[in-house]
Amino acid sequence: MAGRLRTSLDNAEAAKTEVKQVLAQSPQQYGLAHVRWTLADIGQVIPWLQQKTIPGVWQILHRLGFSYQQTAAFIRSPDPFFRMKVRTMMQAFEQAVFQPERAAILFQDELSYYRTPSLAPAWGETGQQPLVAKAPGTDKLTRIGAVLDGFTGQLLFQQGDKFGIQQMRTLYQTIRDHYPQRTVYVVQDNCPSVHKHPTVLALAEQLDITPVFLPTYASWLNPIERLWRLLKSEVLHNHLWPANVLHLRSAVDAFLAHFLEPSDFLLHYVGLLPD
Repeated sequence: MAGRLRTSLDNAEAAKTEVKQVLAQSPQQYGLAHVRWTLADIGQVIPWLQQKTIPGVWQILHRLGFSYQQTAAFIRSPDPFFRMKVRTMMQAFEQAVFQPERAAILFQDELSYYRTPSLAPAWGETGQQPLVAKAPGTDKLTRIGAVLDGFTGQLLFQQGDKFGIQQMRTLYQTIRDHYPQRTVYVVQDNCPSVHKHPTVLALAEQLDITPVFLPTYASWLNPIERLWRLLKSEVLHNHLWPANVLHLRSAVDAFLAHFLEPSDFLLHYVGLLPD
């Protein structure tokens, strides 16, 4: 057993992977009564930890990068075709990466923001809460629709009072104009009123654009979601134009315009370009 323990720990990555696989499942799948893992349970289930004391199990887990933490809620996609849809997306992605002169994969999404600034932490004098101005009246809504090229990091976008069927059709035409000869895959969510509207699907077919629909409730699979996080952090949180939506939209335009050319920075930020 000691030899098995040394062998496992000598290969730290393999040991870490084994622990992750165990922790990703319920203890009850191993015949245990608990719904949450205890150190004793972990030591019992993983063979090369079975001869260790509770403090010993803790030390090894700590060395491998594990700790006892507060959990966070998340939604698991209920889509029965989850694996098939992910496989379709990955096949399109591989085609665009290995044959970029023939195919392009674009990640599409929309974002809504308001004239009133969203609030975020800011520096200020201790004991004096920083203030962010807001304006009276109706809170004006702006909608952005965009696509991110998964190979180059280039962005195409439009914004206005709404983003509906006509705006989606316009975006599709912009996409085809930008990629006149290539096979184009557009990864997007399942919005029935826009993405799956018959007139939108008909135009996609006419333009020879292939929509690739994500699994339901799986927004984490769409890298462009991270661009919205960056936009909020750099422009929308605590912004200075609560009374002037045109100035606010101009600031958003100026920020997104940085990515109208290919961008390794953006690819890296959204997780499509490894270190």
